[in-house]
Amino acid sequence: RDSELNRRQQEKAEARARTAALRQLIEQHRVPRVESDDYYNFVDGAKIRRIAVDADQRRRILSGDLVIVRCEGRYNLVPADAAARRDRFLVYATGGMIILLFGIYFPILRIMVEHWAAVEDYQHGFLIAPLAIYFAYERRWDLEDARIEGSWLGLAPLAIGVVSLAIGRLGTELMTMRAAFIFTLIGLVLLVLGREVFRILAFPLFFLFLMVPLPQSLVNTIAFPLQLIAAKVAVL
Repeated sequence: RDSELNRRQQEKAEARARTAALRQLIEQHRVPRVESDDYYNFVDGAKIRRIAVDADQRRRILSGDLVIVRCEGRYNLVPADAAARRDRFLVYATGGMIILLFGIYFPILRIMVEHWAAVEDYQHGFLIAPLAIYFAYERRWDLEDARIEGSWLGLAPLAIGVVSLAIGRLGTELMTMRAAFIFTLIGLVLLVLGREVFRILAFPLFFLFLMVPLPQSLVNTIAFPLQLIAAKVAVL
């Protein structure tokens, strides 16, 4: 019951955020209204609506340069590429934040790369990031069609990343700090680009966890029983 209530509250919050984003988009890019006896008729749902236009606006609507947008019961004309410009801005902003993230985590990532080079069991780490990029590149056509709609759900992995980084620093636990980088990356994608983009990139993002070396104590705990089993089988 609590989870259902939280889900509904999250959906309401996202709906309010979408409305606010749409309102801002309209305020920034809408075409000024004109006083005209000429109306452009269009269908919204099952009803025929109309909006006052001049000759140039009618031509631009028919050519696809202008689109009709409804927000809070009102209709406005906005350039067709306005939403595309907003999407490009969000993509560039996400790229900038990822570069900043690399800068913040650079000392932690550098030590992890040195770990890959020093320990043969983790040299596969050099392949993980290129493979993840390739998997994301394979999904480029889906990404082009995806709707960019930020989701507050991204705050959850962001919070996990911050807490993991803090715990890792307090306990000098490298795996926790390294995993914090990936959690933060996931949170940024989900928060800024939204659930549809995240769903497409989920596999490449979670694939990155394979590059994080496990603590040696955990490896020994898992490996020792397996070595005993292997030794018994060899004796048989």
